[in-house]
Amino acid sequence: MASLPIAISSNVMVIPVNLSSTSKTFTLPVVSTNQGRMLIFKDYYGNSANSTIRLSTIGLDRIERSGVSSMALSQTFGAWTFMNDGRTNWFLTDVYQNTLPIEIMTSYLPGLWTRFYNLTADPSINGPGSSGWGNLIGTSGVYNPINFQDGDSRIGQSDNVGIISKGYMYSPTTTVVTFRTISDDGIVVFFNGVNVLQNWTYHGDTQDNSASVTLPAGYTPIEMRFFEWGGGFTCELYWSIGSTGTFVSNTTGVMFYDKTSLT
Repeated sequence: MASLPIAISSNVMVIPVNLSSTSKTFTLPVVSTNQGRMLIFKDYYGNSANSTIRLSTIGLDRIERSGVSSMALSQTFGAWTFMNDGRTNWFLTDVYQNTLPIEIMTSYLPGLWTRFYNLTADPSINGPGSSGWGNLIGTSGVYNPINFQDGDSRIGQSDNVGIISKGYMYSPTTTVVTFRTISDDGIVVFFNGVNVLQNWTYHGDTQDNSASVTLPAGYTPIEMRFFEWGGGFTCELYWSIGSTGTFVSNTTGVMFYDKTSLT
């Protein structure tokens, strides 16, 4: 009579197994609550002919994207390393060697995530975004292009407004990028964690350009912050990729966000 499956607890990373001729099934942890987890199995007895080590999954989780919820490990004296994709799948990454790095998959969605705030204190006093952002107003979401003006119905007010657009800039190759803003009042752009453009003052419509900075291949963090304290209201963000000198504000295929952009 087969024994009941053995559940693998969350704090077990390596499981030595000496099963003799008795078959045992190990239930893998749920992928969604163990993102990026690695599990190593070693059959010290080596009874591969009897498939003494079996793995199974829970719910919608699967092994090797094959649609199966169980499998036998049949390599004599083998060591098997499994890792998951953070969603529903466990993968066999290597037999005998355990060197594959773990990478948690991220789902990127198109556009920068934008929030509008009711300013309760003058942001220009203590620097970009340091205080006074108050409550959320208007409709938070994705907007294309990044262009907001006095009387914008999506925001609902024209004075004492703060705007934060946040996410990632994507490039298939390493190149350079130059940013341009038109603002009334203050604006700042952080790219890859560095302040690359800032005019955090009271002013009428003013164009500012950053220096050209490296745009790495892949997804690079970007964040724009803006405040309007009174009077006119203009908040526009543009970028020029490579050496073309052409500035655009269309986010399609360039700007993205994920769940970390919402905070």
